[in-house]
Amino acid sequence: LIAALRVEEVGDIQCVNDPQQLAALEDLSRVRVCGFLSRAAMLEQISRAQVTMNVSLAECQPMTQLEAFSLGRPCLTGPLGLAEFAADPLIALCTTAFVDTPHEIIRKLRDLLSIWRRDPAEITEMTRAHVEARQRLAASRYHEFFDA
Repeated sequence: LIAALRVEEVGDIQCVNDPQQLAALEDLSRVRVCGFLSRAAMLEQISRAQVTMNVSLAECQPMTQLEAFSLGRPCLTGPLGLAEFAADPLIALCTTAFVDTPHEIIRKLRDLLSIWRRDPAEITEMTRAHVEARQRLAASRYHEFFDA
């Protein structure tokens, strides 16, 4: 949240948690607390966003990223350790090595927003290609499992 607040290009920031104590450090006027939403409402929220962020140590990062990608939206996370996608350009754009400091998150967010402004189709295509690659890998793993 601190990183998003420090990127001037970011407009409305939707947040599920109420950042009460952060008001002592940051101007929270762009933050809208939507609270915890139903699955359908959350997916609708993600589909309206330019970027989803779940840069945390929480175990929900991989699912949040996959949901955002499936809706054609990039999702910033910490390292997920998916070796099969280590060289994927979307993963490179969306992965921050450090989840406990805003500096790299700010840089990654600015990079993503810059691409959106310059050529939204580029992000859409990268996301589509990545989702297709994940689907191929998942199908392959299922086949391996059932054939073993």
